[in-house]
Amino acid sequence: MKNIVIIGGGTGTLTLLTGLRAFPTNNSVIVSTADDGGSTGILRRELGVMPPGDLRQCLLGLSYTDPVLRRLFAYRFDRGSLNGHTVGNIMLAALELVSGNSETALRECSKLLNVRGAVVPITKKPTLLSAMLENGRRIVGEHFIDEPKHNGTAKIRSISLSPSGPANPRALRLIKEADAIVFGPGDLFTSTLPNIIVDGVARAIRRGERSEDHRYGDREHEIALSERISEIQTRQSVSSRGESEGPKRMRSSCDRR
Repeated sequence: MKNIVIIGGGTGTLTLLTGLRAFPTNNSVIVSTADDGGSTGILRRELGVMPPGDLRQCLLGLSYTDPVLRRLFAYRFDRGSLNGHTVGNIMLAALELVSGNSETALRECSKLLNVRGAVVPITKKPTLLSAMLENGRRIVGEHFIDEPKHNGTAKIRSISLSPSGPANPRALRLIKEADAIVFGPGDLFTSTLPNIIVDGVARAIRRGERSEDHRYGDREHEIALSERISEIQTRQSVSSRGESEGPKRMRSSCDRR
């Protein structure tokens, strides 16, 4: 059975995982730890837990449990003091607090949801995402990059993480053992690239390529991988809309040091 690794998170990845059920593959998801918006952001700030939102979505995408339990895990409160929170986010946060670590929380939720595959955060601790715009302005926080309150037409020149590592060893092992790696679907600057710029991840991804130059450092691997993804994005954009959108800002997005 082929090992498929998806690097991303969120609703797009949930949809992809649902589609992959039709194929005999072993699916794993590597998820960014920079999410800080909505229910996830509140739980992260107030409880100090790993951002649960994308982890929750990916667990649901790999779940083969009773439909009622799946709906419960995905249920979002729409009023009262829990307005905006999902049951799954609260459960992941509570399990992390009870067990003392996010890995145990994910393992227990995986049992509960009868997950086939693995959901792995790219780092073992939460990270903070920042973006430098071409006009020189620095935006701090994944939520503010994803839903800008600044001039949304300004292109992103670079992104960075704090801390920038270390990468979760389990995520690196999944990348090493992967027969295929899928980037996204999801926002490139807030879902996909925040995984790639974690120290050592780009090198691990390119390690299996015949064209890899072992003289490259982490920064060169990040830039080369970013350009490769940009080329794919450009071809998809031309195919679906008849024009290219955004590849230039993509190429420099990993130039973070």
